[in-house]
Amino acid sequence: MHNRLIQEAAQQVAAHLVNTTEQVDVYLAKGGGLDEANKLMEEKLWSRALEQLETMKPFPKPEDDAYRLYDLGVVNEAMAYSAEDLQTARKELQEASIDYGKAIDGKPTEKYFLQPQTRIDTALAHYKLLGDQKTTAASSPTSTARTSTASASTASTKSASGAAPAQDALTNDQVISMTSAKLDEANIIDTIQHAKSVDFDLSPQGQVDLAKSGVSGKIITAMKARARAPVTHRAAAAPGKSSS
Repeated sequence: MHNRLIQEAAQQVAAHLVNTTEQVDVYLAKGGGLDEANKLMEEKLWSRALEQLETMKPFPKPEDDAYRLYDLGVVNEAMAYSAEDLQTARKELQEASIDYGKAIDGKPTEKYFLQPQTRIDTALAHYKLLGDQKTTAASSPTSTARTSTASASTASTKSASGAAPAQDALTNDQVISMTSAKLDEANIIDTIQHAKSVDFDLSPQGQVDLAKSGVSGKIITAMKARARAPVTHRAAAAPGKSSS
């Protein structure tokens, strides 16, 4: 039998979140054909490691293949931090989040699968802030323009609030209730994507509580994607969904 235990690796990932460089210790899955990819990652040969993990035959048992998917998440996360532009970095982080979510689906009891999601949420928040700052700098050269932008933002928020009152927001408890009622994943995710408003607790403890309640990694990933979606986009999309 192959050793499926998570073991600390010497690999460190450079995180280019701000103007300084940080290093983050990560964990890699060991054994079962994963060691070759691990060596490539230790040498920072991310593209080759990605190819190795994607082309190798998945392990027959979902709980075993979860570790391959976890390593895929590590590779995509590392590629995001070394990306040359914000758009590519955010895309790679979203791919990593999906990989980690699939790993959680395969083995919900593995505690090391939950930790990277929090790290990615933090990174995405930083990249979004950097992107917003660049957009603001480009589109608001004068104080008058900045005031107009702020007014438009306030108007959009009020409109969204009117369309989706706080009391109608979809919550963790409702997602757990749908899961307990044995609704299939596709229906739950569709409900999350088309809810008028959401009020999810996606803190580390919130995610642990969701996983313990049987909520799958795919559903948690959908909740996070929905929570990050722009308010103005959701408010505009809601009427179209209702009329179809």
